[in-house]
Amino acid sequence: AAQTSGAADVLGDSGGKGAVIEVPVVTLDRELERLGVLDVDLLKIDAEGLDWRVLRGTAGLLSRGRVRVVQFEYGDGWARSGGTLWSIVALLSRCGYGVRLLRSSGLTPVNLEALGEFFAYSNFVAFRKGEERALGVEP
Repeated sequence: AAQTSGAADVLGDSGGKGAVIEVPVVTLDRELERLGVLDVDLLKIDAEGLDWRVLRGTAGLLSRGRVRVVQFEYGDGWARSGGTLWSIVALLSRCGYGVRLLRSSGLTPVNLEALGEFFAYSNFVAFRKGEERALGVEP
């Protein structure tokens, strides 16, 4: 849950002896622009509880519909680092994406009114509206 991530200092000390290493941080929007990447078919995020920060740093690409499908993890690390599923689903929705919970039975609609912020390990898939048929998802 990101105890060793310098970006997650709010999570506290993991008790280990470690070195502080400063590295430059850049948003995915900026880095993909620098690399000349215009479109992304699948963005798989596994940032140890900081997936919400990666998604916020991809808001430009998302708002322009440049990412076809996003998979991200959600769990208790979000609570400790200040992220909420509500805010990310709202961001994705504003950008024109549908969000589903990834389950062994398939992609299940997300009802945050019923679920609330449950902070249990889960995977979610977001997709541009209009991609439902290609993903085998009910609109």
